[in-house]
Amino acid sequence: MNDFTTEIVQTLVTKGDLNELFRSHLEKAINTLLRT
Repeated sequence: MNDFTTEIVQTLVTKGDLNELFRSHLEKAINTLLRT
């Protein structure tokens, strides 16, 4: 499994917020795109 999949599984196991997980990854990706 890659890191993203691992994070999804960990979030589900700990009953975390998947919306927050996706939001943080999307924010990180957009910030990376804007820097280039």
